[in-house]
Amino acid sequence: MLVRTISSVVFLLIILPCIYFSSTPLFIALTVFLSLASVYEMLMCNGLKNKAALSAPMYLIALFPILARYLSDELFYKLIFPIIFVLSFVVMTVYTFMKDKPELGKVISTWFIALYATAGFTSLVLLADVSDNGSWQIMFFAFATAWVTDSCALICGMLFGKHKLLPSVSPKKTIEGAVGGVIFCIAAFLLYAKLLEIGFDFEITSYLMIGVCGLVCGIVAVIGDLLFSAIKRASGIKDFGSIMPGHGGVLDRFDSVISVSLVLLLFISVTNIF
Repeated sequence: MLVRTISSVVFLLIILPCIYFSSTPLFIALTVFLSLASVYEMLMCNGLKNKAALSAPMYLIALFPILARYLSDELFYKLIFPIIFVLSFVVMTVYTFMKDKPELGKVISTWFIALYATAGFTSLVLLADVSDNGSWQIMFFAFATAWVTDSCALICGMLFGKHKLLPSVSPKKTIEGAVGGVIFCIAAFLLYAKLLEIGFDFEITSYLMIGVCGLVCGIVAVIGDLLFSAIKRASGIKDFGSIMPGHGGVLDRFDSVISVSLVLLLFISVTNIF
């Protein structure tokens, strides 16, 4: 418990300043590092770490946060899909000509999670740039969603949990815990939106849509956690890594953030609630 607590404090001391200074290269360095670490953890998980030719294009995809920040929106969205297609072609070409082929399923799953994780961290950069009012305030929704949902789901599960949510994937999670986490997430969204309106001069166009966004993001946070738990269970591992003693790896700690940031970016882009 002491190791876990110290690790959490160190994590917050690193992550919170990076969030606050999200308009600087410091935040880009953080998102690139997290993307690279996620790719490394999946390569380790599937036993592909030493396959250099396969690993190279997967590490290249982790540089997307740099493109998201420093290219114009028009150019970024014009290039992103051709780049993904070309790198996918490279991965499958390398696999085709390999003599000692790993399992195709492991290659595909590693490539997919590399794309998925990098897309999540890239979405954080895009969220930081979505508003003229400030760089970190809206992007912080993604972190708050994950932290509130996970923490409150754990507490509600301990207090009221009776029915297992998905025991084949995560035996300790309960339906009551998940519902409690989502409810508290909605409340946190509404309170934080009010704080932005009062303290940072944000114009909130609809609190109803803020609540709906909180509902959607809370559900996604729960599912995102289960998604990566399913990968770990299928691979027979407890944690993706050990970068955070007592917590696991980057994918263990940022599973919900990755999923929520993607959905939050889509929701804000479509509804224009800020």
